[in-house]
Amino acid sequence: MRDLKLPGFYQISKLDPDQGGPGFQRLLNQGRAKKLTDYLLDGHTEKDAFLPTSLFLATNKDISFNAATNSITFDVREVGPFNVVDGQHRIAGLVAAAEKNSELLDFEVPVNIGVCLDDISQMCHFLIVNTTQRSVDKAVEQQIVARLSEMVDVEKMPTIPRWIRRQVEKGDDAKALKIANYLNTDGNSPWLNKIRMANDETPDAAINQKKFHQLA
Repeated sequence: MRDLKLPGFYQISKLDPDQGGPGFQRLLNQGRAKKLTDYLLDGHTEKDAFLPTSLFLATNKDISFNAATNSITFDVREVGPFNVVDGQHRIAGLVAAAEKNSELLDFEVPVNIGVCLDDISQMCHFLIVNTTQRSVDKAVEQQIVARLSEMVDVEKMPTIPRWIRRQVEKGDDAKALKIANYLNTDGNSPWLNKIRMANDETPDAAINQKKFHQLA
């Protein structure tokens, strides 16, 4: 994390809808970045903050790789600033958290660096990353949150983002899934075997869990 604070280490080249140019990044969602900041501060206090996904930085310069030491060495003044292809919200969250707690300057985050990538290549990589990755299915998310709601009083919970914790503590997902499971399995229910639950591939279900959850 400390390297990110170095002058000229990275830049975020935003898309200009009117002027064109090489920029490709979307506007920063301040709320999303703040959620990460809060998580990092809370997680650092509990000593279990964790960011497993790597940042993707890029440069049109080359960086030499030392096979003997399995390491790279570069001068930021020569190869930087690195363009942020993926991870601007993580960076914003990290920087803001480190400004509130300087101990987070030593927080380690994995980074992939693409070298010798021109502007067009960087834009293509941005599109690949942001159009092919897929978030967790909402139905699976509901199942996990419901299980956490049932465990929150008996198991020690790791640090999780505050908005997820509020969702867990509220317990609405657990209540809705109990209703769905009952209606989907009770012999007298008009919904018997008609609700496709998470990870269920029943082809003739009338409604999926996600939609039923919204109705409940």
